[in-house]
Amino acid sequence: MAKSENFGNAIKTCSYKKPERCGKVLVKGVNWGGGTKYICWDCDRIRNEKKRLKKKQENPYGYVYVVFNPAWSEWYGVGKCDHNHEGRLAGYNVSSPLRDFRFLHLRKCNEPKILEDKVLEKLRKLTSIHGHEWFMLDFKTIVDIIEETYEEEELNA
Repeated sequence: MAKSENFGNAIKTCSYKKPERCGKVLVKGVNWGGGTKYICWDCDRIRNEKKRLKKKQENPYGYVYVVFNPAWSEWYGVGKCDHNHEGRLAGYNVSSPLRDFRFLHLRKCNEPKILEDKVLEKLRKLTSIHGHEWFMLDFKTIVDIIEETYEEEELNA
């Protein structure tokens, strides 16, 4: 077996099967992150995409939400996420030293992208004070529009 300065002993190859074994020679920092999983970055991306699609098949629903941070008390964000709304909230809190973003409203739905697009369209018509998905509107108004649009889209479909 050939020696490699990269590993100290044997040359490692990617062991991911897609359906046949990949077999790429792994070079730390070039196509492999190191560690004990011998899988190249390309195969790791494929594997993660398969896992994501499997989770989406198992949990096809998502959420449209209203997010809030007390630092901007008059602003509410409206967005969508898959079934893992805790992960989405954690994404917001990465940028907040106080970790104080929170969801004030979650609407479970089958097509979150469609529902979010229609809700955002209605909210933008209601006010000119907005920034992308953030609105300076009354919280109750935002929730009423989400629920009204949900009933139009999901319950009457």
